[in-house]
Amino acid sequence: MAKGFKHGGGGGSELNFRVIGAAEQPVSPRENDIWVNTDVPISSWVFSATEPQGEEGMVWLTVGSESSVAFNALKKNGLKVYPVSASQYVGGAWVSRTAQSRQDGAWVSWWVPGTLFENGIDDTAVTGGWDSFAYSAGSGYDGRKVNVDISSEGIFASLLSARLKSTFVGTKNRVDVSSYTTLTMSFSEARRSTAGGAIKAVLYSDAGYTVAAEAMVISTSGETTLDPEIDVSKLSGSYYIGFFMWAWDTCDLSAKMTLARLS
Repeated sequence: MAKGFKHGGGGGSELNFRVIGAAEQPVSPRENDIWVNTDVPISSWVFSATEPQGEEGMVWLTVGSESSVAFNALKKNGLKVYPVSASQYVGGAWVSRTAQSRQDGAWVSWWVPGTLFENGIDDTAVTGGWDSFAYSAGSGYDGRKVNVDISSEGIFASLLSARLKSTFVGTKNRVDVSSYTTLTMSFSEARRSTAGGAIKAVLYSDAGYTVAAEAMVISTSGETTLDPEIDVSKLSGSYYIGFFMWAWDTCDLSAKMTLARLS
């Protein structure tokens, strides 16, 4: 789709789909129905690659060039649509929503190829799931396995009362990055209680945690980057992907990762 189109809500006689807003999975769905998980009534919806002018209740269905749920939007004269993500305008701001499409008799999550984790959805066939691993940051450090909370809000872990302690939170499987150029990760939060710790996004090449590429989330000097990007264009083969927390002095560290995507 080039620019996108807007509709007042639901579906229309010329459309090959409906947009349904509900907090629970709709009953009696039709092929190509789009279910937006929300308890706020949908006033209108728009397919667009760029941010539209928001109005209360409007749902913005972002489109791209690839999608797990691409479909023809019109009953006649095929108009191919590539849905990527959904947001709703509530209280003057865009709020992320999960969305699924009804295809071949089943609900299919919206997914961009290369996405490892987003909106609580984990591509376990590729990642093997996510966990923490007792990786030592170096001589004198105590590598710790910590609790990892995985929800629709993200992957959360913390390293508390840490001094000379470290942990890696990442994929259980090594992920092949050969056909990609960039790893993008997003964090809704990254915190440290003192200047004694840091957090970084990282790719490790083996179980010995040899660093292949990295980008700081909280640097040793305290600079914070919640949307780090790592250049993987010169890498080939498979790597463990995630984030690493370490403290050289007494410090509480925590992070919640909401997105990990290769592109």
